[in-house]
Amino acid sequence: MDTPLTPLRMVSLVMMAGALSVFTVGCGSPELTPREQMTLAGGVIGAGTGALVGSATGPGAAIGAGIGGGIGLVGGAAVGDQIEIIEAKNEQTQSQLERQEQDLEAQRREMDQLKLQQERDEFQNHK
Repeated sequence: MDTPLTPLRMVSLVMMAGALSVFTVGCGSPELTPREQMTLAGGVIGAGTGALVGSATGPGAAIGAGIGGGIGLVGGAAVGDQIEIIEAKNEQTQSQLERQEQDLEAQRREMDQLKLQQERDEFQNHK
């Protein structure tokens, strides 16, 4: 007994497949990179949106999900890639800032030592 594949059933199947792929890939590694996270999110959102639009406009939920999922994957990967670039720049800036703070602290200590030495010299000269 075959049941007809209604648009709602197709959307449900696509969403379940998307959720299953997210959970499966998520279990493959302890932590996903921002690019991987955004690629998956874009694919799932694109597939869901494409399925809804495809079923509402006529080509069918499966075609809409395929097109939307592909576009979502590419868009999500592009966004995730930019997030990784920004995070790398932020890390570089942070480590430069930390090095500069260490240099400043070393210079402060050196100045304090020089002041102390100068005070000792002045004290010795006044005796």
